[in-house]
Amino acid sequence: MGKRRTTQRVLKFKQNWSVGSNAAEYEDRDLLERAFVDTGVLDLLRDTRDPKCVVVGRTGVGKTALLLQLERSSDRVLRIRPDQLSMKYLVGSTILPRLRALDVDLGPFYQLLWRHVLTSEVLRHYFRLHGGGPFDAPGRWTRLLRLFDRRKREALEYFRQWSPSFWADTDVRLREITQKLTDDIQAKLGADRFAALTGESRLEDTVREEIVPRVQQVIDATSLQYIQRGMEILERDVLPNCVQPYFVVVDDLDQDWIDSETAYELIDALLQVLGDFVRLANIKVVAALRENVLVWLHADRPRGWQQREKQRDLLLPLAWSKPQLEDMLERRVRASVTTEHDGTIHLATILPPPRVDGVTALDYLVARTLNRPRDLISFTNDILKKAASELRHGKGLLSWEIIELAEREHSKHFLQALEDEWRANYIDLRAVLEVLRGGPHRFTTASLARAKSAALVHEGKAALARGLGSATSLCALAADVYERSHDHTLVWCAVLPVLYQIGALGVCRAPGDPPVYGCDPDAHDPRVVAGFSMQAEWIVHPALRSALGTV
Repeated sequence: MGKRRTTQRVLKFKQNWSVGSNAAEYEDRDLLERAFVDTGVLDLLRDTRDPKCVVVGRTGVGKTALLLQLERSSDRVLRIRPDQLSMKYLVGSTILPRLRALDVDLGPFYQLLWRHVLTSEVLRHYFRLHGGGPFDAPGRWTRLLRLFDRRKREALEYFRQWSPSFWADTDVRLREITQKLTDDIQAKLGADRFAALTGESRLEDTVREEIVPRVQQVIDATSLQYIQRGMEILERDVLPNCVQPYFVVVDDLDQDWIDSETAYELIDALLQVLGDFVRLANIKVVAALRENVLVWLHADRPRGWQQREKQRDLLLPLAWSKPQLEDMLERRVRASVTTEHDGTIHLATILPPPRVDGVTALDYLVARTLNRPRDLISFTNDILKKAASELRHGKGLLSWEIIELAEREHSKHFLQALEDEWRANYIDLRAVLEVLRGGPHRFTTASLARAKSAALVHEGKAALARGLGSATSLCALAADVYERSHDHTLVWCAVLPVLYQIGALGVCRAPGDPPVYGCDPDAHDPRVVAGFSMQAEWIVHPALRSALGTV
């Protein structure tokens, strides 16, 4: 049999060679457009009749890139960024944090805010198109009133009389609504009880039992008429007259735009409000949500989060197959690296031929990802950079040795990214992963040393003493399990499935079977989950082995 032919070429590698940015929001728009790969979900997002409107995926899976592509496809896309809504005003208000501390359910109020934000943004855009000129221009209001029948004109007149700031920026309106809630609560409680509610001192139990139900009544009954009428105008007078549908995009919900507890409550309220807009024609509100946030929302919390079954019709999981990832990287190589050379350069031009065991370089790269573009882009950039520094004058053939050297950096980045992604869910994830350092990359639950689980239990007792619970601390989970069972093996039976869920570990269904990782399409197959037993064989993800020093 003849020697396998390769199209690999001697290339000049430069330090600034890159196949793109790790984050779509910072990427060159031309490159993003040329290298975009539709995994099959873009048409679903464009279909206003399809209820799926919440793009769910892990960090780096391409949610933002997908929403940017949606924006390019229509001139009726309105983008809402939570960090520009002055939501921090909610935390800084004198009353809302106090209500949360008293376990008052603020969900109905947060839903009210989202309905107003979404409705008013569309109405403001529509009126700009049909009214002409600034809102305070002479005769502007009269022209707007002529667009509607008598009943709707009365509603619009009500808008103007009740709240001139309806036409102001969103953050002004949010402050106004919050102040109105405060005023309603004060009117309900009276001056003395309201002062007790907003004071810094601890409420006496009798006063608390009196105040909390009355406050909850106010929040549950909160019904600002101008918001309800706004929804009515949107549904009956605006959307039916639109030739093109409206898309309202809510992105960056996973950014640090507000404290995490309030952010999760606001996100949960948004998911509930999206159901109001699903039934409307000619409009679709699209949100992007990181998977770990959804895990947090569906966890067993004191507050009543929506159940997954209620949200299933809204969720649109974003996942990538191996061929799609390869197509994405090929497009990026041609779009970005080709500009450095004459002629056409593609993956086969850059990557070395297969190893003697038949493993191709592309298979090797994809295996060290969580099946998401960011990992593959980052690893490829590390390889290009390493080639520029290792080859004489940066010129030569990319070798397997260079790929393996670059893998050391990639593994460090991968470990840090994994910790950053899941820190809000599991604050001590890094400490748990460090327990695996220096050990074998394949092991069974029963084979883990007692000393290693004892270390987790010790850390967990300290975490429990600091007020952390098993829902946010894996060490606390370990301590809780050991406290009830005094069995070190059961500690690992509780912790290892979590590491599998986040993609740090894989598991074999049966001896000799290839491992399945938490990021794989069949990760939640009942046959895989059933394999979480004492004798299950666990495998450290290839991308983590270098950083953790597993052998």
